[in-house]
Amino acid sequence: MAESSAFLVKAPFNDSSTGDCILQTPDGTQFIVHRVVLSLASPIWNDMFSIPQASEGSSGPRPVIPVEEDPETMQALLTMVYPLPPPQISSYDLATRLVQACDKYFIDISRLDTILYKVLRTTAALEADPLGVYALAWRLGMNDEAKVASRSNQTSYEDREVSTHSWLSGTYDFDAKPPWMN
Repeated sequence: MAESSAFLVKAPFNDSSTGDCILQTPDGTQFIVHRVVLSLASPIWNDMFSIPQASEGSSGPRPVIPVEEDPETMQALLTMVYPLPPPQISSYDLATRLVQACDKYFIDISRLDTILYKVLRTTAALEADPLGVYALAWRLGMNDEAKVASRSNQTSYEDREVSTHSWLSGTYDFDAKPPWMN
């Protein structure tokens, strides 16, 4: 199988996989996965696989299922739900995308605290989005990280002018959907 993206899919999701279906990201990256593992991890995938597929067998030996996540997020998500060592999350951006993917597929996020511990404590994450780090840490029940982010948030916003905040200056669109709902 030829992949059309430059992303390197790691085992056990690459061409050597014995999986029975393919998850394909928008850039054409394909992850060969086992339906049973996905069904156990997510009620969304479980329901999807329980519905008879009229086109099964017409797209080759493995049905191709398009997903909206980027390859990096999908690989981290799959690594998290398979019985593998936890994924290495190197950026706050990937951490937020992983949480959004867990929300989308109704995957229990209780395991994320150990996976995201290091990235939520990084200076880069705290400087980039202290309020976002606080919200994410609070949501995951990571009280110590939430406190650190809260202090960073206070320091961060004390140094800025109030007019730079769109939600205070009247330019924030409160009716707009969050990015993950578009």
